[in-house]
Amino acid sequence: MQSNGTVQEQNHPASAQNGDANGLQSNAGSASGASGTGSGSLKKKKRLSQAEEDVIRLIGQHLNGLGLNQTVDLLMQESGCRLEHPSATKFRNHVMEGEWDKAENDLNELKALMHSPSAIVRMKFLLLQQKYLEYLEDGKVLEALQVLRGELTPLKYNTDRIHVLSGYLMCSHPEDLKAKAEWEGKGAGSRCRLLDKLQSECTTTHTHIYRSDSLLSPGGQTGELRTKMSQSHEDSLTSVAWNPDGKRFVTGGQRGQFYQCDLDGNLLESWEGVRVQCLWCMADGRTVLASDTHQRIRGYSFEDLTDRNIVQEDHPIMSFTVSKNGRLALLNVATQGVHLWDLQDRVLVRKYQGVTQGFYTIHSCFGGHNEDFIASGSEDHKVYIWHKRSELPIVELTGHTRTVNCVSWNPCIPNLMASASDDGTVRIWGPAPFLDAQEQDGLNESCSSMDS
Repeated sequence: MQSNGTVQEQNHPASAQNGDANGLQSNAGSASGASGTGSGSLKKKKRLSQAEEDVIRLIGQHLNGLGLNQTVDLLMQESGCRLEHPSATKFRNHVMEGEWDKAENDLNELKALMHSPSAIVRMKFLLLQQKYLEYLEDGKVLEALQVLRGELTPLKYNTDRIHVLSGYLMCSHPEDLKAKAEWEGKGAGSRCRLLDKLQSECTTTHTHIYRSDSLLSPGGQTGELRTKMSQSHEDSLTSVAWNPDGKRFVTGGQRGQFYQCDLDGNLLESWEGVRVQCLWCMADGRTVLASDTHQRIRGYSFEDLTDRNIVQEDHPIMSFTVSKNGRLALLNVATQGVHLWDLQDRVLVRKYQGVTQGFYTIHSCFGGHNEDFIASGSEDHKVYIWHKRSELPIVELTGHTRTVNCVSWNPCIPNLMASASDDGTVRIWGPAPFLDAQEQDGLNESCSSMDS
């Protein structure tokens, strides 16, 4: 399949209330002022809505990608918007230059622009981790040890990871370090990946519920914010799933929150101490599947507060999705790739080859006729497609220039698929006539052999 177009995407929409900068792509406040008319009278500039600012920012980002910098400057000047908050720009530059002390100071300026104070701690941890690894690669063991003991450990964050990092002190040479840490080494590449991770931390810690009257469009139409819920200022809610009845939803995060709520955001039930990575509500309306920090998926019933183990992996489960019939689960497993599990028999069915999966959260999906195919993004910037019964990919789609985080198969058009990437684009792939002859022959041959 080949891309038939790209759409500029903003991964983390800005807060509609405070004009906060959500991460490195921030929104500046609307500007109001006066502009002259032909008759010399003054006309007050219209105050832009949040939706209008978002549209202008998306247009600006797209124009910037086309190299139309002067047009972007004029657009931002006239609208009163900015593509990025100055503090975020300075922070990114310091990260790319490896000026870690300055980057840490920049975080203090960014602190006021975020909803969650805990995001700053996580971002500082990521910065110090990169600083520590670069010191080790340069042979500066004493400096690395000081970062580990004097800066990382006092954060009291992710102690398991700190134990892993301490083991890298025993690496005898840089190549050994890179292999054990699964790290590409000091330089622009790893620092760009660091920025990707920092960006992913800059999300709101509230769960928003929108009524889907319409989608964001250049016409300025937006969904209406119905309600907003947060049980505690310490909540860090990173996953949500609807109950099939459409009247309840579950949400949770890696700090131990796990709630079931109604449409008004009222807490119906809670489950203590479950550190949630990803959620899925089963069709029975009672069972909720949750992957957690113990590398497993468990089934939870909020009705009688019972739970049971269903899947146990040896590595962290970054995300998972379930087939329409509820029988199969597709897992993206850190450092392992894409795994297919039978939820009823609780067995690993197949491991799909080709995809590059580290510790990024990548979402795969079922798709095609009868969900016979599987697709996944990858850290090598590609989209991979497999037939469900074959471990080897039948198609590798190229075009993105950064990690592909998510793929989604069109539920009505079996040969149409979308992919979202850290390169800031959403690509639409298909249909089959757009394949080149070699890819089409390979796909047809694979499909025929699997169906026979």
